[in-house]
Amino acid sequence: MGSALSVIIAAGLVFIAAAAGPGSGLDVYRWLFLACLLPYCIALVNFVFYPKYLDGTDGQRVPLVRIFTHLLGVARDSVRSAGLRGLLVESMGYEGLYKVAKDYLQPLLRTAALTLPALAGLQGIQKTAGLILVVYVALHLLESFSSRRSDAVRRKLGGEELGARFLWKLNLAVFAFIAAGLAMHCCLQSAALVGLTVAIVGFLSLAVLQNLWRPLHMARFDTFGDARAGATILSVESQAKSLSAAMFAPLLGRAVNAIRDSDFLRAEHAEFIPVALAGLIVAAGVLAFRRHTPAGESSDGGSSPPPGQDV
Repeated sequence: MGSALSVIIAAGLVFIAAAAGPGSGLDVYRWLFLACLLPYCIALVNFVFYPKYLDGTDGQRVPLVRIFTHLLGVARDSVRSAGLRGLLVESMGYEGLYKVAKDYLQPLLRTAALTLPALAGLQGIQKTAGLILVVYVALHLLESFSSRRSDAVRRKLGGEELGARFLWKLNLAVFAFIAAGLAMHCCLQSAALVGLTVAIVGFLSLAVLQNLWRPLHMARFDTFGDARAGATILSVESQAKSLSAAMFAPLLGRAVNAIRDSDFLRAEHAEFIPVALAGLIVAAGVLAFRRHTPAGESSDGGSSPPPGQDV
């Protein structure tokens, strides 16, 4: 909900700066980034004044060495535990790739904005900002709704593990949907706008799936991890996602640039096809090699260990 509000504020700033005209000295994006300083400063103040009891240290000062030792120990045990290791791999594949892929939606929206008659009365940058305003506000509201429905999905599908496998299948289908839309946009001139719309809907669907996935996936860590180290395990998982995104971003960026600069595919937005193919490969790999065993059963049919035994 907060993200939806931030999009409204940001789009408003873009409209104001663009309306002032190039002669006003207002650089649209420069002012947008400067405006971001205010909420960041407020967030820092909020962070500094967190109540001490949230640290769980009874007011005692914890040595920095002890913090790092604890973090490294939990990371080592997480990698050694087959259950947690599998969950970390899924986080890296599902959310690491999503963090990179989601930003390729904006150039597609820019192309769509330039062709929509409803935005004909706006300047170039205002057209893009107008469509981004509508799409991203709707998107963030959908994300809010889907995250609240995650538990209902879990219960309907029979638990976290079966729910995770179902969402991986949907993830595979959505990336195939995006690939088909991009191919249609590139290869069929008569259906170019339809293909662009299909690709945009696919990227929006990824965001909805991500918000169904995240709460469900976090609950899976309680099954395999020690509850006393729960926050640290999720911190390790967050770092693993960031590492994955740091690997995906330059690889996909290089692939996108290579296709854009080549003579092989000269059609507009053909360079984004590797993003969809990467999603297909990751989802297919997880579905092929990762066992999603229902809670209470191990991969060989026996009983799973109680929470914390692996860590």
